[in-house]
Amino acid sequence: MKPLDLPELEKLAEALNRHQVKWVLIGGMAIVLHGADYLTSDCDLAYEKSEGNLRRLKAALEELGARPVRASDTGEFELDYSILMAHFMHLKSEAGPVDLINRLPNIESFDQLYENAVIYEIEGIEFRIASIEDLIRLKSDSSRERDQLHISMLKSLKDAL
Repeated sequence: MKPLDLPELEKLAEALNRHQVKWVLIGGMAIVLHGADYLTSDCDLAYEKSEGNLRRLKAALEELGARPVRASDTGEFELDYSILMAHFMHLKSEAGPVDLINRLPNIESFDQLYENAVIYEIEGIEFRIASIEDLIRLKSDSSRERDQLHISMLKSLKDAL
């Protein structure tokens, strides 16, 4: 596992779905799947924080050998719940880089994000992707140049619909 590997979204989604994790793809990869011409090197995941869903998420990520980027690539590693509940955690995995996102600015709740999400199917694998409107809301308070570029792309995509 190398942190700079490109993500294998299908491998990640397949594991999450098989473990019945309630999740939504947000961030750059979601923007790409909505049709933007953008390159990203990780998958940003939002997920329900119920006890059962955290247990299923932990199992799916451990199956993919996920561990924090700064952790050694050798030896056994068990994800603990403090990692899953951090505001932001950058992991490396057999499916590539995965960012766990627990802070959802301008979104009322994960349930709202989940209900508003668009469902895509790629090669028989279901993906739940944050809506364009929710992606704009998530990035609207950021002053980062990259996020402002994302907002511009998302507004253009929204106008094209």
